[in-house]
Amino acid sequence: MALGWRLLAAVLLAAIMVFVLGPLRHGTPGAPPPAAGAPPLPLRGLAIVLDPGHGGIDSGAVAAGVREKDINLAVALAVARRLSDLGARVVMTRRTDVAPVPRGQQRYLRDRRRRAEMARESGAQVFVSIHANHVGSPGPRGPLVLWNPAGSPGGRALAAAIRGSLQSALRVPVRLARQGVQVLQWSGVPAALIETGFLSNPEERAALQRPAYQASLGGAIAAGVRAYWISQRAQQTLLRGLTWSGA
Repeated sequence: MALGWRLLAAVLLAAIMVFVLGPLRHGTPGAPPPAAGAPPLPLRGLAIVLDPGHGGIDSGAVAAGVREKDINLAVALAVARRLSDLGARVVMTRRTDVAPVPRGQQRYLRDRRRRAEMARESGAQVFVSIHANHVGSPGPRGPLVLWNPAGSPGGRALAAAIRGSLQSALRVPVRLARQGVQVLQWSGVPAALIETGFLSNPEERAALQRPAYQASLGGAIAAGVRAYWISQRAQQTLLRGLTWSGA
């Protein structure tokens, strides 16, 4: 009975720490404290790398004059704004039309490696890459969220959380798939890649160019990151509580 009461007390303590004290205990280095009376920021303490795919001489997919690299950057900036509002420290692999490795021998390989290195150098806990899809037929449509089983063990949970948020927000089917994307493996942290839609589909291509739709994608991706992060912190806090209780 004594062990049972201690276990119950630990679980209750963990819940209190997560929902009341948790956001105040994990500040982002260098970030200002929340204003007096302001609600706690749910992502305070999270550092995330956002990776708008392609850039510079690498346009990515191109359809009817629409370049993937431009869509990727617009959506990633929308994600960054929302995550910053929630208290996260956001590091972007690019904020303009310049790739991390703009030129030189083996540029494409070195560029992917550099994007992954930025996750390790920044001390990020999460890596999210933004892309758009393209195939030879106009029929396929809808977002796709990828994770690499050779990467960090948290990658699947992150991808699943983002997939669920996108599906709820956009009210369209969103696929979740495993794929050997190198940058997801090399980042060294839980990582996911989002294909926001098909540029080869005329309707989806038009939607991806609209700022309102880009903002919707950004909000949904940020909500998925938030759900993942809160879940991870709750699990960590519960484990600490159980260890403390001696259970």
